[in-house]
Amino acid sequence: MEELQKLFAFMIKSKRKYISPKTLSETIVDENGRPVQLGDQKDVEEFNINFLARVDEAISAQNSSVLRSTLKSQMSLGPKGDRTSLVIQGESFVSRSFFGKQLITTHAVDSKNNPIEIDEEMMFGQVLINPRADNIYQGWDDNAFSEVDDFVTHDGMKTKAQQESWILKPPNALFLQIQRAAFDKSTCQLKKVTHPVQFDKVIYIDRFLERNKKRSLEIRKQVLVLKTELKKKKEQLKDFIEFGKQKRSLLETLDGTLEFLEAQHTKCAGTAHEHLSQGNLDSHLPSFISITKGYIKSVTGRIGQLYKQIENIKDRITSAYGEMRDTPYELHAIWAHSGVPESGHYIAYVHDKNKNKWRKCNDRVVKEEDESNIFPALKDIANTPVLADAYCLLYVRKDIPRKGEGKASILPVNAAVDDYSKLLTPALEKFVAEDNKSLDTEIAAYKKRQLAATICTEYNYRIQQLQSFLNKLGCETFNFISYLYYSQNNLWKWELLDKIVRKVRDDHVGLGEMQKEEKLMVELNRALASSNAPVKVIELSPAQINMLRVAKEDYRAVIFDWMVQKYVLEKIISKEWMKAVDAIALYFVQASYMTKRNYERMNDIAKILALRLVSCVSEKLMEKKVKEVITYIDTISVLCIKYIPRDDPHTRLITKVLSSVINNTKSLFTQEEFARAEELIQRIREFPLILHSKIPKDYPDVSFCVSGVGD
Repeated sequence: MEELQKLFAFMIKSKRKYISPKTLSETIVDENGRPVQLGDQKDVEEFNINFLARVDEAISAQNSSVLRSTLKSQMSLGPKGDRTSLVIQGESFVSRSFFGKQLITTHAVDSKNNPIEIDEEMMFGQVLINPRADNIYQGWDDNAFSEVDDFVTHDGMKTKAQQESWILKPPNALFLQIQRAAFDKSTCQLKKVTHPVQFDKVIYIDRFLERNKKRSLEIRKQVLVLKTELKKKKEQLKDFIEFGKQKRSLLETLDGTLEFLEAQHTKCAGTAHEHLSQGNLDSHLPSFISITKGYIKSVTGRIGQLYKQIENIKDRITSAYGEMRDTPYELHAIWAHSGVPESGHYIAYVHDKNKNKWRKCNDRVVKEEDESNIFPALKDIANTPVLADAYCLLYVRKDIPRKGEGKASILPVNAAVDDYSKLLTPALEKFVAEDNKSLDTEIAAYKKRQLAATICTEYNYRIQQLQSFLNKLGCETFNFISYLYYSQNNLWKWELLDKIVRKVRDDHVGLGEMQKEEKLMVELNRALASSNAPVKVIELSPAQINMLRVAKEDYRAVIFDWMVQKYVLEKIISKEWMKAVDAIALYFVQASYMTKRNYERMNDIAKILALRLVSCVSEKLMEKKVKEVITYIDTISVLCIKYIPRDDPHTRLITKVLSSVINNTKSLFTQEEFARAEELIQRIREFPLILHSKIPKDYPDVSFCVSGVGD
């Protein structure tokens, strides 16, 4: 009972997605106190009754006020025979919820041909259903009204007897067991009957209640006449569907005959049939064809008529008990069995009444199930596995007395979880809370292992990708990691790992901050150590941290140089000359860390700009725009004096070209303009000028963050 209470407590308040009943199962014993062997193939009815009996005993032990009964009960509703019997509580919670009371009436005659009628009251736990019936009602009726062989009368005579089973007191939960396992006399083995038995969401058991016996027998008499007629119609239909020794459809046979006769009549080349001459009979082929078509039309009509008659009789049988709808039961769960009688697999379908959804429970896998797969349309019944595999159905009475009504004291089927939570004892509350805490710890550890594994997998993949890419591209400024890689700095591995950590983690925390998470770091180090990852120790020494800081500053300078150079070249292409000059000037002011290589590269860009402006001077002179010419020469002088070495041959070339151009177009200048132009050219040769300090609005930001560049 303790394990059962724990199981239900888990189902109410546990955070786990599923609860294993193994611990509970290990405590179950049979009527002799022997443990039930897990894994043994058991009949559902046998196990269910044994389980409920143990629950009843446990409740009785806890509740001494309940009067124990020694009623030996036949536990299945149906013909009396070799059934499981047990001693169970009279009017206990278990008996009230899961067991009903039935009246079995036996009719026979004794040796003197005197009629015998015996009534016997018994408890029942399950209703047996004939697996060869088309629906639940028919299958129930087949077992409720049955014939017993070798019935022994009071005077010792063996004879056949008729038995009727009537419900005196229906249980709150009704188990219907479809007897799929049947003994095959021809093979002396058990076989599984997979005939689809149709069941409804709601069934009404009024026709099987003893209080309705008189009216029910009257209706049943009418239904038996209809069933006899139905059987006759089905046999007539079978003659058409399974015609002859080959059991082939008569329509298919006639269609094949017609096809052959028409082929013989046409005698067309390339037909599917070779022409087989029958002499004078060939002239009668048109008559044969006409007769065959007539048969096809007649047979088609008759088959259609039989189908309609069969459906009409079925509807009349279904509606015959239409007045008896006072005791409804709702389908709550289905056990379906796939396999053979000796072994197989169970799947449960459970209805969530609160959400009005069906769920398919296949061991640990639970998912929603489309209702059409359980309650198919008429045309799909034969192709619906649930109907062929359904083994046990659990129906719950819709009009169960609620708390405070009558003797029942249970919550409604659609009660909320909070309602059930109120039933838990403080000890159970504490037990589930501790398990939830343990589960949280397990989940946290699992997430750490998964995160570490994900980081490790991504890291190994990115290393291969990076090395392959850089070996082909050869670009050291692609990003900071590639810069470290080409700088022969082994810290590129750590930096790559840091970026992967930031990418994988939801909170985007980096490797440095993650050092505080000891358990996660242990898992990550373990994962890296067990893989081919080049980083085995992921904690940096102070010297390595400083080395990484210096490398980031160097990379920052390299990227800044590249961005300024790119900016200047773009301004030259777009003829925004002053922005280009101002950018070069600002670069030489800010780049205090400039290397010789960067200095020479910027000198080359300044030469390109100066030479481009020289060509602009010629263009403007042709347009006679002297003032713009003076401005261009002034700009050229700034570039040459400050950013191009004085001994550079380009400086001499620029002054020579400018002097020649000015002298050849002297007539375009005023005296003051010409003097100004000569003064600027002379300054290029001799004097330095003051640097420009104006910053263009779109000039690259020197304060950019290294981690945001080139990722």
